[in-house]
Amino acid sequence: MEHRCICCQIKFLPDRYHPNQRYCSRKQCQRKRRTSWQKNKVKTDADYRECQLEAQALWKAKNPQYWKKYRATHPAYVERNRIKQSHRHKGMSPALPQAQGSVAKMDFALLQQRLLSDNYHLTLQDSLGIAKMDVVIVQVSVM
Repeated sequence: MEHRCICCQIKFLPDRYHPNQRYCSRKQCQRKRRTSWQKNKVKTDADYRECQLEAQALWKAKNPQYWKKYRATHPAYVERNRIKQSHRHKGMSPALPQAQGSVAKMDFALLQQRLLSDNYHLTLQDSLGIAKMDVVIVQVSVM
């Protein structure tokens, strides 16, 4: 009995050992199947998600210059990223007038009131006002 691939919609005969096969054997369809499986696994399995994060961190530690080298050998990627970043900067909310020119990647908060005694996240900004992910938690006490 023929099945229709849920990726490419082409009819195919499933493997006799996998009668419920939903993807054909074409390379791009199998890649889509694996990607879909992995995304679902990361969402639903905390152990798998943690192992993936550890593997990524290990790879990053072993290849610290990867992105620098990649950008050096792929100028089209660099230009495309520069254009896209420019569009993201232009799209900043006008409701935050004090934040114009400042870009935060994660936990950027605009203080519109005086500081209270509490715990705060301090984030270093570069010369363009772009805050990085490296956050320091400090406790501030008003005297």
